[in-house]
Amino acid sequence: MDSMSVENVTTSVVALNDGRSIPTIGLGVYQAEPDDTYRAVTAALKCGYRHIDTAQLYGNEMDVGRAVKVGYLILRDV
Repeated sequence: MDSMSVENVTTSVVALNDGRSIPTIGLGVYQAEPDDTYRAVTAALKCGYRHIDTAQLYGNEMDVGRAVKVGYLILRDV
């Protein structure tokens, strides 16, 4: 298993079928309230998280997107 390092944070990653990789540890936002989702994702991204587990079914993807858009990262890095 490979690893990646972001601002002194190292985590293992797994390879996807398309050749990209994804960190094995991520933040899940299932059943999180909208404002809680925004705050949690913003804090996680600041801390080095690059894997946010979300889905349209959760109904909070707008808040995940809003947190990513704040400007800490480029979308392709998440």
